[in-house]
Amino acid sequence: ITVTADDASKVYGDPNPDPLTVSYSEFVDGGDGLSNIDVAPTAATIAVDNSSVGTYDITVGGGSDNNYAFVYVAGDLEVNPRTIQIAVDTVTISYGEAYTPSATVTNSVDPDNLIYNGFLGYTDDVGTYDVIPNLLVNTNYIVSYTAGLLTIQAASLVITARDSFRFFEDQEPTVFTYDITGFVNGDTESSVFSPDDFTLELSPAWDIPGMYTIVVTVVNQPANYNVSTGNGDFYRNPAQGSKLRPQCECVTFVGPGHPSGFEWLARFSYVNANDVPYWAPFGSENLFQGPANFDLSYAPQVLMPGGYEFDLPFDGRRIRWRVTSYGSTHSSCWLDDGNNECSSSGLVAVRPGNSGVVLQAYPNPVHQILNVEIDSDDWNMDIEAEILVYDVMGRLMKLESREMIRGQKFEIDMSDIASGMYIVRVLNGDTEHVIKVVHE
Repeated sequence: ITVTADDASKVYGDPNPDPLTVSYSEFVDGGDGLSNIDVAPTAATIAVDNSSVGTYDITVGGGSDNNYAFVYVAGDLEVNPRTIQIAVDTVTISYGEAYTPSATVTNSVDPDNLIYNGFLGYTDDVGTYDVIPNLLVNTNYIVSYTAGLLTIQAASLVITARDSFRFFEDQEPTVFTYDITGFVNGDTESSVFSPDDFTLELSPAWDIPGMYTIVVTVVNQPANYNVSTGNGDFYRNPAQGSKLRPQCECVTFVGPGHPSGFEWLARFSYVNANDVPYWAPFGSENLFQGPANFDLSYAPQVLMPGGYEFDLPFDGRRIRWRVTSYGSTHSSCWLDDGNNECSSSGLVAVRPGNSGVVLQAYPNPVHQILNVEIDSDDWNMDIEAEILVYDVMGRLMKLESREMIRGQKFEIDMSDIASGMYIVRVLNGDTEHVIKVVHE
């Protein structure tokens, strides 16, 4: 009797058909059947679950019977390719951020590295890319894929003009310095910008002593960056160094707990008899000397017109303040923990040459509404007063004009400006008064 293995098929990675079946030629007299066979033949194959796509023999054997001799005929097991899907993940990053493509593989029975090797279709530059898998030759699969959308956005770059100054008699500056922050991917200024891609110019043009703005203008945006700018302050200082005088006043013991970490405050003051702010950058032009340690962040670099005082946290050892202006150097006296204790809070301003209190501002520190009162013998009630609020860099933050009567309270809304130290100037004809306030 002939026993033939039945042909079968499966998909790569699936288990073999179980059982593998066989067919028999006709038994004698038609009366016998499989149930009459002593030991029935069985079919088998060398193919396993992960056997590659191809055709494998199904062999038959193992049958025995007293009445029959068996002739075996092999069949075929077809292993067909497996259909899988690859979906590349969609990602948005900024230029310079690390990008590691990833994908989800569906219906695979093998590790991903046997199906694809990395990804194609993108660069490191700003743009939108269709990222696809780099497929390997693998006949065990029929692969379909969905590209992932990679969006690389421009990185942020900031060009900030550095503050600078010149004396009135000096030649007008033609070159300004600046800082650039935000480079990534090993980029440098020379690799990103051409010489004419941005400019730095004074606004308004160089004229009288005073404060000007160094305006940074981006002419051409670079390919991989969004460039923002920060303008700088330019101080055209008056040349009259004799009109700028630092002075020492007194000391205050505040004990532990001061934000600076120091337990002493040295109170200094100055008189700027010029009509414009004077910029004295820390260094040789604006120097605190002595063995004392101190917190320089409490000291001014912009010396406003008029009189002004400030408290510098220090460790109690000797310290003095020296200001150099147009070749003329002026120093305050020395202060240490043996000097007179300060008796005032520094909340009133005294105009140089005037021994009386002329301007009061309260509460100080102020949270929202600042009350300003004037009590001056030379106050002219026939003209409007101008109230100007400057930050410590000399930038005008508020300007208001109104009639002010001597002794009358005037309110200034400080809620719309940032916390910090401010200078309030009150102008009335030829009369000027200045006071320091802190906004919290």
